[in-house]
Amino acid sequence: MSGRTGSVHALGHRFEYTEYGRGDRVVVLLHGLLFHRRMDERLAAALAEHGYRVLCLDQLGHGGSDRPVDPADYSMPRFAEYVLAVLDELGLDQVVLAGRSLGANTTLEVALIAPQRLRGLIAEGPVLEGARTAAMVAFGPFLITSVALAPAMRAIAALTARIPRGDNLIRDMYLDALGGPPRAKSAMLRGLLFTRGAPPPAARATIRVPALVAGYPKDPLHRDSEVRTLLSELPGSRHLRLESMYELHTHPERPLAVILDFLETCWGTPPQPAPQDPSMTGSTS
Repeated sequence: MSGRTGSVHALGHRFEYTEYGRGDRVVVLLHGLLFHRRMDERLAAALAEHGYRVLCLDQLGHGGSDRPVDPADYSMPRFAEYVLAVLDELGLDQVVLAGRSLGANTTLEVALIAPQRLRGLIAEGPVLEGARTAAMVAFGPFLITSVALAPAMRAIAALTARIPRGDNLIRDMYLDALGGPPRAKSAMLRGLLFTRGAPPPAARATIRVPALVAGYPKDPLHRDSEVRTLLSELPGSRHLRLESMYELHTHPERPLAVILDFLETCWGTPPQPAPQDPSMTGSTS
C-alpha cells in the first residue's frame, strides 16, 4: 500500500507526514532519534490493510520537517506540544499514539499533558532515567562531530544524500542519520540530551491511558529494565517482546497480531479492512 505525503504548519514550524489508509480510527507513528518517518512505513501499511488510518510523522529536526537551529525548539515537552498541534491542524480529536525511543518518550509526554487526546499509546524502547548515560554515549559523538567537524559532516551528508534508497531499510535508516545540516543536528541534540529525557517516575505513574510497552533483549540504550519499569508504572499495561530493535520496522508480521489486538481494545471493536484505493499514490521521503 502506497502512502500519501502531506505537510502542515504548527507552532511556527512545518511538519511533513505520510498517510496510509482511511477512516476515523487513527494511529500516529513517531520515529526514533536521528531517523525519520520512513522507518515506520512497513508497519503503517500493514495496519492500514487492517482498516486503520495511519500517519507517519517526521518530528522536528528530522526528515522533511523543519530543522531550526535554536536548541530551545527541542525538548521532550516541546515535542509533545508539536504532536498535539499537528493533530489540531489535521482535525484529529483522538488517536492511538505509537513511538520508538525518542517517539516513545514523546508519546509518554503527550499522555501526561493531554490524556484525553489518546485512545491508547504504544511505547517501543522507552529511554528512561537508567539509560541517560547510554544515550550520551550513543549520541554524544554525533553532537561533537556536528560542532567540531561541521564542514566534514556537510560533505558526508551531501555524499549520503546521493546514495539511492529503497532496497535495504536498515542501511537507509543509518544513511539518513548521517544526513542533515550539522548546525540543526547540533541544536537538536543539545536540546534533547541536556534536558529531561522522559517524564519523571511520579508523573508517569499518573498516566491512565491504555498502554502497550514493547522492548527487545540486549540493547544498552533501550534496556529491558526500562521496559519493566514502565510496565510497573502504567496500570494494566501490556508487554510486547520483540526479537530485535528492527523487527517491528523490517518484519512486523509476527508482532502485528498483538498490536491489532491492542488497537481493538483501544477502539472497542475491530475496523472493517479497507479495500485498496487505486488513487492512493505517492512516495515517502
